[in-house]
Amino acid sequence: MNLHDLPEQIFQILRPLKTIWANIQRYYFDLPFEDFAMQLIVITIFVILVFTIMLAITVLILRAKNTFKAYRYRKMEAIWEKGLIHTIMVDEDEAGPEIVVKRRNKLLFVQYLFQFAQRLQGRELERIKALADPHLDVIVKGLKGTYPELRARNLNILGTFGFPKYINVIKKALKDGSPLVTMTAARALSRPEYPEHCKVILPVISMFDQWSMSFLSSMLAEMGSQAGPDLRQAMANPENSIRARIACSEALRSLDDIGSADTAAELLAVNDNAEFQAALLRLLMDVGVPRHRAVVINLLNSAHFIVRANALSVLGQIGTQEDGELIQRGIDDESPWVVLHSARALRKLKRSDLLESAARSEHPRAAILRQVLSEELN
Repeated sequence: MNLHDLPEQIFQILRPLKTIWANIQRYYFDLPFEDFAMQLIVITIFVILVFTIMLAITVLILRAKNTFKAYRYRKMEAIWEKGLIHTIMVDEDEAGPEIVVKRRNKLLFVQYLFQFAQRLQGRELERIKALADPHLDVIVKGLKGTYPELRARNLNILGTFGFPKYINVIKKALKDGSPLVTMTAARALSRPEYPEHCKVILPVISMFDQWSMSFLSSMLAEMGSQAGPDLRQAMANPENSIRARIACSEALRSLDDIGSADTAAELLAVNDNAEFQAALLRLLMDVGVPRHRAVVINLLNSAHFIVRANALSVLGQIGTQEDGELIQRGIDDESPWVVLHSARALRKLKRSDLLESAARSEHPRAAILRQVLSEELN
């Protein structure tokens, strides 16, 4: 048979099927409607039954497979646990037993060690790291996986076991398209002993605009006071997003970075974003000095209540008793929040005399003023 005869052979095979299909059509067209409907229901039930049986068999197979995997994993864990506990408990000058891990079980072994590592520190943690080190190649390969959650988990493992060996691998993950992966890499790099990592984290921090501000600022602050110059530079850089600059400001505040006070004062004079101004004022609250009074006083009449409130608090911290009359104007502010900050600022400057008369009067904010005076007595 040559290729020219192939179509004819196919037609010969299909001809009986065509005849069968024609007979089926003829049979059902000749049936009364009630019989046709009944047979259609029976066929449908039969098809659903077959499909259900197939699904049930598939579920049973998957269940058996997962049960076998769980049994196998528990068995391996029991073997690993004995060697692991022995390794942790032996004296410093003794070598722990060798734990043999098959190539296919490397990933499971490292994940098992990672669970242990969460509860250890010091010498015990270093020994766990030594056990994990020969098998971290499978974790590095996992960074190319499809799912962001798995890539992030592998980065967490590298951050625990792979420092400083895999620093460059973790830095590359900062360019990952997933914010979850990028954030995990940034957290892994944020360490007090590596303040230079601030320069590689700050360029990508704008990706985390939806993350908690306290989380971002605490992550940046973890790099310690040596990261201060880089944080100040990023805070002052207008090309960074407002949230990134606020995160840097809050981190500097956590670090009590004295050198950032002048930078914050300069930025207050040229920026009009209310949230950023409030963050800069909170920074000055902790690190500001009397020479920054002028820029703070200029913000007492801001259109934004959050700025007025923070400016009053700062002035109560770095101002003098002569500023009492300026601060007193905040008592008449339309915002109760500003009134509260104004009253507490006066109390800090020991100008309660300016509060007492208003508190005893029919002033619309007298209740707030009495509350602040009672706080002073407690």
